[in-house]
Order: sequence, then C-alpha cells, then structure tokens
Amino acid sequence: MPPRTTKVLVGAAAAVLFVLLSAPVAAGDGQAAFTAQKCNMCHSVPQAEIVAKVKSETMKGPDLPNADRDAAWIQEFVSRKVQLDGKDHKKEFKGTEEELAAIAAWLVELKNTK
Repeated sequence: MPPRTTKVLVGAAAAVLFVLLSAPVAAGDGQAAFTAQKCNMCHSVPQAEIVAKVKSETMKGPDLPNADRDAAWIQEFVSRKVQLDGKDHKKEFKGTEEELAAIAAWLVELKNTK
C-alpha cells in the first residue's frame, strides 16, 4: 500500500476507536457508569467490592448504598436539585441523564439485596 493510503487507514481506524471508547456507557449498566463517571474516586460500594480512591479521608464521600433513599432522590441530589443536611453533592455530575438513572437504579438494587 502507498504511504498515504496507510496513513488514511490508520487515521480512520483511530477515529473509530476513539468514538467507540468515548461513547457513553449503556444506560442499564449502573456499575460501569459509576466507575466511568469516577464516582469511585470519593465513594466506596462494599457490595460491589469498589473502594474509594481518594487519598484524604476528609474528601471521602459516604459508602454507598447506605442511604435510605430511592433512585429518584439520588438523581435529584447528584444533579444538585435537592440538598442533604443543607449541603449539595460535592461534585458536578458530568454524565448523561441515562447514566445517572442507571447509577441510581443500581445503587437502590444493591441496597435492596443486602
């Protein structure tokens, strides 16, 4: 193959790979969305063997799913539409509404299987 053709093919393959790897996590996979959105930086989920990666205990969020809340409330809190004890969720959620719904549903499902 001529060098130009090879460069075009490699570029096209790289573009396809980038799109596939940067695509949002499937809406039904709450655990994958939880880690993709880096919720595990602050929160542990012992039921799923997920350990928070934060280096400072003062920055660590509560272990999940310990809160006695439903999926709708979790979505509202993470979206900063409601507060908990007069405080907003510390980080702005950057994912999609579908990912947030999947995360909330997954956390509630884990809570209900304790």
